[in-house]
Amino acid sequence: MIEAVPSIFDPTIGEITSILFNFEYSHYTNIFIKTEGRAKLEDDGIYIKKLHEMKRFSSRYAIHTVVWDGTDAEGNIVDPGTYLAYMEVQEEE
Repeated sequence: MIEAVPSIFDPTIGEITSILFNFEYSHYTNIFIKTEGRAKLEDDGIYIKKLHEMKRFSSRYAIHTVVWDGTDAEGNIVDPGTYLAYMEVQEEE
């Protein structure tokens, strides 16, 4: 499960969105925000901001929350549009 709540928000007036997700098993995860494009960061779509890098999130379907304030990597408020939360999950060895 992955969900943004609210899915529409206005960072110019201080609104934020919470990205909710869970895992069956613990994983190290990178979480990025990017513009609409294909499913990989290297493909179409422009990287906006990294929210977490190699953070371990617990398992057993616990719901995790990551907040995005609508800013890019430099702290600037992004233009109105559609943005995607992209999760890069590292497999356990």
